[in-house]
Amino acid sequence: MPNQIPKRFVSQKKIMDVDVNTLWDLITRPGHLEDVHPYCSSNEVIKWNDQACTDVLVYSNGRTFVRNFKPWNFQKGYELWIGPENGAQHFVRWEIESIENRSSLSITIYPSILNKWPLFITFIPFYFWIKPRLNAYLNAVLGGIYYYLDNDLPVPRDSPNPHPWFS
Repeated sequence: MPNQIPKRFVSQKKIMDVDVNTLWDLITRPGHLEDVHPYCSSNEVIKWNDQACTDVLVYSNGRTFVRNFKPWNFQKGYELWIGPENGAQHFVRWEIESIENRSSLSITIYPSILNKWPLFITFIPFYFWIKPRLNAYLNAVLGGIYYYLDNDLPVPRDSPNPHPWFS
């Protein structure tokens, strides 16, 4: 697992019409991505306990990523490394905030896709290719969580739109 967080990141935030406890219970439930993630085909738990959590996310297009969680910050969020087994790993941070009787969830992705290139060379590919696709991805994931919380039904696959990397 890498120990250096990439410098560039993409972040999205959404207000959820539930309290922090409800949101926390959902996003820390084993296998929850099958209900909330629009590009998830399956979310198999490898290990899920107080000391360590690892699961496997299989996207709609068959791409398979392993998620290795760092220790959780109870009802505040968590961090994880995600990527293909033995491949490049991306750092992701999930953060919850309380807003009166509602909550917000922000997800920040630090993609490692251009890590081996000098930072100044990555500006154009990051801002014109990677960032727009990750913004669409994060909006879909946050929208899927909101949909599940609002409807108590799994999010429709590839909603709101198919994604070029994961559908």
